[in-house]
Amino acid sequence: MRSAHVLAVVAVVLAAAGCNKESQTTTTSSSTSPSASAAPSASAATAPTEDPGAEEEATEQVRTHYRHHHHGGVAMFVRMAIDTLGVAPDKKAKLEKIQSDLRTATAPARDAGKTVLSTLADGVAAGNIDKTKVDAAVAKEEAAAAQVHGAAADAMNALHAALSPEERQALADKVEAHRDVWKKVNEEQPVGGKEEGGHLAHLQKTLGLSQDQVDKISAALQKNAPPKVDTSAMDGYVAAFVKAFPTDTFDAKTFNQANAANGAMAKHGITRMVTFYETVTPLLTPDQRTKLADHLRQRMNDHQK
Repeated sequence: MRSAHVLAVVAVVLAAAGCNKESQTTTTSSSTSPSASAAPSASAATAPTEDPGAEEEATEQVRTHYRHHHHGGVAMFVRMAIDTLGVAPDKKAKLEKIQSDLRTATAPARDAGKTVLSTLADGVAAGNIDKTKVDAAVAKEEAAAAQVHGAAADAMNALHAALSPEERQALADKVEAHRDVWKKVNEEQPVGGKEEGGHLAHLQKTLGLSQDQVDKISAALQKNAPPKVDTSAMDGYVAAFVKAFPTDTFDAKTFNQANAANGAMAKHGITRMVTFYETVTPLLTPDQRTKLADHLRQRMNDHQK
């Protein structure tokens, strides 16, 4: 399992998405309390931390992650959800192996995603993003994402077999929560919005944008906003997974819509991300472009990928 800091990050995800149900009466374990096996209770997930600044940083890490990574679809949500599931010690090794298998299944799409980020970073640094190169990299990531579910099906079935009915329900709730956060930053937040927690607000803080730059970037993003994309395929896939995974008859190989849904999710998220950086780049100073390129290269190595 990952570090306690990453577990805190995902706990913030769950709290922000409001996925904790009142019917859940047990709490997840911490890294030092492995005997608990259900999802965190609402009170545990939303309790204030000793350091509010650290909580905000964790929340921003989650937002940043989902703005830049679209390769794994539901398999990515599942792998991240395992981190805060909380299982008995005798299951930990098995779940770590399943997480490793899920990571292997998403590797081609993850590598394609790194190429997209690297190409964007090079273009940002140069002050001129090569659209032909970016489009080719995007197409490869979309195609690779559309193959993830088939590669991950055996690992998902192994995960189902390893968990109790209560643990399966807890994991399904967490997957739904991760989907909700992904949608919030990639669909629901207005393109070019200046709201706190939005992409532009994060960029202003990261690069030290002037208010004039913020206003110009906001107007340009609204003008160049990508068309609204239908995410019903992804929603349908997640809904089917959440309904089926807690049951005794789950079989990931029966989800015929999964690959298409993952591909559509990747295309939507990547298109929004690319449009953002293509629009922003001409409005930055050389120093800001250098800093932003470094930021994108750091995203290539995010520990949650």
